[in-house]
Amino acid sequence: MKRTVLITGPNGNIGSMLVNGFDTSLGLAVPDAENILTTDWDRRLEGITHVIHLAARTDVDQSHIRPGKFMDSNLHGLKLIADACLKKGIKLFFPSTTSTYGSHAKTVDETCTELKAYSPYAE
Repeated sequence: MKRTVLITGPNGNIGSMLVNGFDTSLGLAVPDAENILTTDWDRRLEGITHVIHLAARTDVDQSHIRPGKFMDSNLHGLKLIADACLKKGIKLFFPSTTSTYGSHAKTVDETCTELKAYSPYAE
């Protein structure tokens, strides 16, 4: 089976760089501006073998003002995609923000046992 990778959030900072540098010998599916919460993921993932989930609201200041919007999009949106991937046996890659580790003067220790998110965006 040919690999076809769906990249959510292709217009964001990381997503756009990934799409532009993507190995074109692999299949690439780049969605137009989809709403994570209203997309029919069972249908959207037809023919997809891997998902790189980068779509998220990222404005830290707004996450303090409207935390519910961030929870809906970032947490509930991830759950919808993860559940659909699990149901279809699709491999999901979900990189997280270092903001979940709190503020650090040195390199983040990703083996830590306690996360210290400093904004609703990072929760």
